[in-house]
Amino acid sequence: MVVSFISGLCGVVLPHVFKYLQKQQEVRKLKIDNDQEYRMFLAQIEASKGIAESRLKETIAESEAKQMVTLYEHSFEPSNVKWVDAFCSIVRPISLIFSLTTMAYCAINKIILPDALEQICILIASFYFGHRTMLYINNEKEVRGKI
Repeated sequence: MVVSFISGLCGVVLPHVFKYLQKQQEVRKLKIDNDQEYRMFLAQIEASKGIAESRLKETIAESEAKQMVTLYEHSFEPSNVKWVDAFCSIVRPISLIFSLTTMAYCAINKIILPDALEQICILIASFYFGHRTMLYINNEKEVRGKI
């Protein structure tokens, strides 16, 4: 009688225990899947942030390049007044020579330039050589476009 009671109890209880264990295994699997989906979602968010930041930097760089081109185009357009064009063509080389000789003189004699004067000299040199570089880059693009 005891054996029949135990076998009857096992016959009724064991299927419920197995169902419970199976549900627990499914819950663990769902938690693992949800965690993996959550991590993938976070990775996608980080990747989209990186893409957005790089696009923003690219847009800023393009706008700065367009601004520089506009500045240089305006500064080198002839004014159709002979003395103004002659003055403009002389001022830039003279100011460049002055700034470079000032910097060289101070470097040779170990004189410390005031910050403002140093920045002005660097600005003049970069404007002069920057324009040359822009012309070189634009001419190179035109030559590549014709090939």
